[in-house]
This record gives sequence, structure tokens and C-alpha cells, in this order.
Amino acid sequence: MIVEVTCKPKSSKSRIEKIDDSRYRVFLRCSPIENQANIELVEILSKYFKVAKSLITIIAGKKSHQKRVQIDNWKNI
Repeated sequence: MIVEVTCKPKSSKSRIEKIDDSRYRVFLRCSPIENQANIELVEILSKYFKVAKSLITIIAGKKSHQKRVQIDNWKNI
């Protein structure tokens, strides 16, 4: 599954808002310095979709607020 993610770094609380089936807005506590925000994004998506962090890959937008993320072995329950 591939999802479009809009990241909002430096938020007061980490959370996910579902926009539609393939688009999400993710609020991150970390700043985008030294890849910290991307690491936190993978951790949050891992908990949200209940998959291992190793199954989540940022395939586009590593240095952007708009990202395309691939989540392997995810099943819509």
C-alpha cells in the first residue's frame, strides 16, 4: 500500500489525521534536523498501521513535508 503523507514537524503532540483512504496528515514532535522527523514518522505509522518499522519505506519526499510512503504487508481489516 502506498500513502501520501503531509508532515507537520515541531508540533506539540504526535498524532495522525486521516484525510481519505490514501492521504494522511501527521503531526510530529521532532524537528526535521538530522532525519529525526522521518524516524519519528516511521515509528508513528508503524503503531498506527500495526506493522513492523522495517515494513515502512519513505519512497519520495525525504526532505519535504509532502511524502509518499510504502507500507508492505498491510491488510485492511
